[in-house]
Amino acid sequence: NKTLKDHALTGITLESESIDIMGLPATRYTGENNSLKTLLIIAEIPESNQHLRFVATADSAKWDDDFVSAVVNTLTVLPQQANVPKGWAASIRAPLGWEQSEFSSFVQWTAPEGSPFGGMEIWFQAGFRSDLIGQGEAPFVMRSLGVNYTSQADQSLAYPTLLGGLPAVAQPFESFTHTGIAINAEGSTDFGTANLVARAPIGEWTEAHQRLVNAVAASIQILPPTADAAPVGLRTGYRAPEFSGVIDNEGNFSLSDFEGKLVFVHFWFVDCPYCREEWPHMQAVYNDYRDKGMVLLAINAIDPPDYIAAFQEANGYDFSLVLDNGVLHNLFNVIAFPSTFVVSPDGVIVQVARGPMSERSLRNLAEQYLDG
Repeated sequence: NKTLKDHALTGITLESESIDIMGLPATRYTGENNSLKTLLIIAEIPESNQHLRFVATADSAKWDDDFVSAVVNTLTVLPQQANVPKGWAASIRAPLGWEQSEFSSFVQWTAPEGSPFGGMEIWFQAGFRSDLIGQGEAPFVMRSLGVNYTSQADQSLAYPTLLGGLPAVAQPFESFTHTGIAINAEGSTDFGTANLVARAPIGEWTEAHQRLVNAVAASIQILPPTADAAPVGLRTGYRAPEFSGVIDNEGNFSLSDFEGKLVFVHFWFVDCPYCREEWPHMQAVYNDYRDKGMVLLAINAIDPPDYIAAFQEANGYDFSLVLDNGVLHNLFNVIAFPSTFVVSPDGVIVQVARGPMSERSLRNLAEQYLDG
């Protein structure tokens, strides 16, 4: 009911059935009224109070079951996280239920037997390793990860991609027993290398395996050893780009003015329902931590000042308002509301949220960087 209300899908009677998505228990709802047809999938995340929601809706006459099914089949849920113990701080997610083994310089996962990916394995390593620089060929990368067999890698099938934000090359391969892909990211001596290898028994590699590899690769975050070494960017672990603006009734500011403080760079507008959902939590945490170094920059490029002031007064909000003509929205590539970039006291982005954050998440960040 909440999902229907959130998406303005009123007057629709739903039928339900239990399903699984990548190992997560879920319920699929279908229904329609006189003009609209919809599909909802709500998945429960075990041992948490969180859910994942997938919503598709269209005019009944234009509904396309094949298209919706194709989109649903691209979903990949990656709830597990492991930290690579050597080199840079790095994180990567693997599907729920996969067994994990940690070694001195890389992490390995094996799919559970009996699952659609049974027999598939994924290896990952990252860090500054001079022995890997200049050694981006797939066989060398696989040997460095302990995959010791002769591989047939057709170089004409290699294609450029990204791994942990670093330029990389993906190389499909085959051996006598397996089919897979090796991805090698090679930066300068400041960035080291990152390598991802996935394989499945020969003849079993499908589009679903490729989608899973793409999702795992997209989950990777690689953090430089120190904040000073971090490049400027918009991802977690990168230094926030310098910017300036005007705080309403307070005057000019630059991001560098807040060095040593925890800065929430928050993009929103008054009539955004998800912004309204988040604001009570944002204000509550701001009340508790503003005197400890929390800075809240509420950047709005949509609403007139009088409309924002009325919203603040009606709800008792007193955040620092930054009016924007679109420059800051473009700088931070804002594509959803609310969007929040949390900048640590040393200027590094430690959280990117495209959507509302819970009070617990906001408070955890404040406690981590400002308490003690």
